[in-house]
This record gives sequence, C-alpha cells and structure tokens, in this order.
Amino acid sequence: MKQYRYEKTVEELGRKGSVFGLDTMRRLLDLLGHPENGLKVIHVAGTNGKGSTIAFLESILRKCGYSVGKYISPTILCYEERFQVDGDYIPLERLEDYYDRLRSLSGIMEERGWETPTLFEAETAIALSWCLDKKVDYALVETGMGGLMDATN
Repeated sequence: MKQYRYEKTVEELGRKGSVFGLDTMRRLLDLLGHPENGLKVIHVAGTNGKGSTIAFLESILRKCGYSVGKYISPTILCYEERFQVDGDYIPLERLEDYYDRLRSLSGIMEERGWETPTLFEAETAIALSWCLDKKVDYALVETGMGGLMDATN
C-alpha cells in the first residue's frame, strides 16, 4: 500500500494540540484566498446530534439536486471520510496535494513569526478549499469543540 506524506503531517499536527483563538485560522484562510467566501456554508453546532443533522441535511439537499460538501469529525471508517462531496470521500492523491500546500503555507507563516495551524485548523482549511474547488452548492461544516473560538467559525 502506498505511503502518503500527508499521514506524517497529520501525525505531527496532531501532537500540537489546540491553540486558543482565531488568529491562525484567519491568517491561513487569508493565504488561501478565503475559500469560505465562495461557499454557502451550513454550520452545524451543538452538544449532540451534529452528525445526524448533517446526514439529514445532506440527504435533503442532494434529493433537491444540489451538490453537497461535508466536513465531519470524528470519522468511523477512514481519515478521508472527513472530507466528502456528494457522498464521495476525497481522493488520497488530492488530500496529499492539499497537505503539500498547507506545509508550504505553514512555512510562510513560520517565517513571518506567526503561529502555524493545528490539525483541526488544517483540516478545516482543506475542507473549505476542496468544497470550493468542487464547486459545491452547499458546504455542511461540523463544528469542533464549539464556541466563538472554534476554527469553523
């Protein structure tokens, strides 16, 4: 089985843990050209039922003929399950491309003396970028820990 570089990056970012605040996410999205601005996002938050709510919304929107991107966590089957468009997981090669770009942008951020992204911030940026690249009609985004400082905000 092919070994992808993104797996090492995910492991490294996972060790970083969480960083309170939205400055890093805002800077990352700025470097990416603000993919979130080109999307219709339905942001799903709450203590319980986020996954079910997103599944219901996806089903309804797709039955109405819309293309739907979905960003969820945690996942059950595999890592790429977090990033879906119309029920299809992101291809591993595409995921590798996004992580290559994030590594490059993280280097720029580090050179500027900025905090580099956490794993959740990187995943959120990838989800938004992929949904924009796939030209989805709606992006369903599940909040992380929630609150005003969640990267999905």
